[in-house]
Amino acid sequence: FDAKTITPMQLATRLTYFLTAGPPDEELRALAVKGLLDAATIRKETDRMLESSRGDRFLRLFTEQWLGLNKLGTMPPSKETFPAYHIDRLEPAMKEETWRFIAELIRTDQPITAIVDADFTYGNAGLAQLYELPEVRGDRLQRVSLPKDSPRRGLLGHASVLTITANGVETSPVTRGVWLLEKLFGTPPGPPPPDVPPIEPDIRGAVTIRQQLDRQRADPSGARCHSRSDPAGFALESFDAIGRWRGHYMVNSKPLPVATSGEFNGHEFKDVIGFKAALLQRQPQFARCLVEKLLIHALGRDLTAADRPAIRRIVEQAADGGYRLRDLVLLCCEGELISRK
Repeated sequence: FDAKTITPMQLATRLTYFLTAGPPDEELRALAVKGLLDAATIRKETDRMLESSRGDRFLRLFTEQWLGLNKLGTMPPSKETFPAYHIDRLEPAMKEETWRFIAELIRTDQPITAIVDADFTYGNAGLAQLYELPEVRGDRLQRVSLPKDSPRRGLLGHASVLTITANGVETSPVTRGVWLLEKLFGTPPGPPPPDVPPIEPDIRGAVTIRQQLDRQRADPSGARCHSRSDPAGFALESFDAIGRWRGHYMVNSKPLPVATSGEFNGHEFKDVIGFKAALLQRQPQFARCLVEKLLIHALGRDLTAADRPAIRRIVEQAADGGYRLRDLVLLCCEGELISRK
């Protein structure tokens, strides 16, 4: 350890607050006192903590922080419009589904692609009914297998994500698109330039959210704000404000089809399944974003330009193994940022 690094005990403490949300246990404390926290030992201890019951704290807290699940319930859906959300007590089940899903992916070292296309989820009776899955009995969440053509595969089919990106009444492709760019790629669209006045597009005659946004994009200043976020949001429009599948909107008591096609990163898609295929073409960007989210959680601070070389090295190392999730956590714990003051 040199002047730029923390002490062994400080490192042990940082690791355990990252991976267990608590202080070092006797085993790790003894290793720190003896000065034995080299890279191999850190990897072994990281594995041990991830597998422990204390590791559930990290997996739950990180998932909530990364995806913004703490916002679930801040704008609860209307009891009149979405009675199932309240009757079936879906809110806690939604949150548990997502953190248990991420926990399994990390603990079993799944490739990063599984985040958007895993062949399983967790559900109880209420979620299974919402998702139109085979019957699941009881309130306790169970692992549920999903067929290849299921729109529920991966994080974008989770009701937790689809609910926090709505407002309790209706959906917004803009909100969902911005969420996806920020949480999965770390590239949220910036605010409009200060010299551009608020957009007041002519939306007379528009009867769906897509038509309204199409009219906004017809304005050059509006196109700058919406061209990146809207396509991702359109892909998720087949899910309503609590994540229930829908094939149409009701506008003035008339059904109008939901339009979910678009173009993302040079790939055209017609629905959420095609959109996820486009996402899978950007694994390096996806991995980099996840590494950044992990390090922010571990260090308790925002990252800076000085951190970029270390982040780049972690992502490059992970590429050799196909960007596997447990490996990303291990590389973050071994990396120089975790031991830097």
